[in-house]
Amino acid sequence: MPLAPGMCNVLEVPIDWSRQRLGKRADREIAGRLGIDVERVRRERRRRGILACNADQMEWALSIDWDEQPLGEMSDVDLARQLEVSPRTVRRQRDARGIATYRRIDWDAQPLGEHSDEELAAELGVGRTTVAIQRRARSIPPLRGGIDWDAEPLGKVVDRELADEHGVTRSAVQNQRKRRGIPAFTKRRG
Repeated sequence: MPLAPGMCNVLEVPIDWSRQRLGKRADREIAGRLGIDVERVRRERRRRGILACNADQMEWALSIDWDEQPLGEMSDVDLARQLEVSPRTVRRQRDARGIATYRRIDWDAQPLGEHSDEELAAELGVGRTTVAIQRRARSIPPLRGGIDWDAEPLGKVVDRELADEHGVTRSAVQNQRKRRGIPAFTKRRG
C-alpha cells in the first residue's frame, strides 16, 4: 500500500529491479504494482539505461513543447536520448515542422569569410546565423571586399534590389548606405 506523502516505510523491502519489466511495462504500472512512487521507477530505469515503454514515451512526448526543442540542430538519436523518447518520435516532430535532418559539418574545412554568410548558409542548408556563429568562434571576419559599395547606386534604388543582386541581406545594404550618410531611396512624386 502506498504511503502518505512525507512518510517513510522503515521496514521497506528492497526491490529486485532485475526482475521488474523496466522498459517493457509502463513506469506507472510497475509503480502501482510495487506500491511505490512512479519517479522511483523512472530513476531506476534511467540508471540502467533502459528506454521507457511506448505508453510512457507517448505520454511524455505529448507533454514536450516541441517548438522549443533543438530539432535539426543535433541528431535525432542524441535529442531522443536527451528527451527520453524514441528517435522516431523526434523525426516525426522535426518532419512535421519541415526541419531538415541534422548534418555534422566540419566547420574548420568550410570557406568561412571567403563567401558571404548567406551564400555559405544556403550551400550547407543551415541558417545564416549558424554560419556567422561558427565564423566568429574562429575569429574570422566576414567577407567585406567582395562588393565595392562606393560604386553601387546606394540610395538611388531600393535597398532590397541591391541586396538581391549581391546576395546579401537588406540590412547589410542599409548599413553601407547609412555609413556613407546616404538617405534611403524614395519615389519622387510629380
